[in-house]
Amino acid sequence: MLLARETTCVELLIVFGEVALTEGHQLNLITASLVRQAYHKALAMDLEIQKGLAGNSVFYGLPISIKDNVIKAGTDCTLGCASYVNQPHS
Repeated sequence: MLLARETTCVELLIVFGEVALTEGHQLNLITASLVRQAYHKALAMDLEIQKGLAGNSVFYGLPISIKDNVIKAGTDCTLGCASYVNQPHS
């Protein structure tokens, strides 16, 4: 869908984000929301697609959600321990 330009990375992110944030908060699955970063990445990927520079993977531009066990600079990685909250990694 993305490489065929039937939708954009930003449009897909908006739909994914609405469902992930709504359902994730109801089920207590969300510990950090990187929506702003994901939006900027989706914009960049849309530009790559427009310029013909996109990868040819079927997963190119597909948003994903990873639960709390990946250390990313500037974000918390609590590993399920409340004592690690609000201690972003550098």
